[in-house]
Amino acid sequence: MKRGDKSYILASVIAGEGRIEVAGRIYELKKGTNFILPNDVTEWKLVGKLSLVVSNPASRE
Repeated sequence: MKRGDKSYILASVIAGEGRIEVAGRIYELKKGTNFILPNDVTEWKLVGKLSLVVSNPASRE
């Protein structure tokens, strides 16, 4: 996945489990896990069966 033009991504796992791979590192995810992808993380991979609620800042226009 890729970020686009957002400065960060805030995510909460609301169901399931899996992992996120960022820059060669693997982080386990399960229901209740929250994480932030800061602006220097431009690509990542989600693996597993999970549901996320994802938010990011609104565009300023």
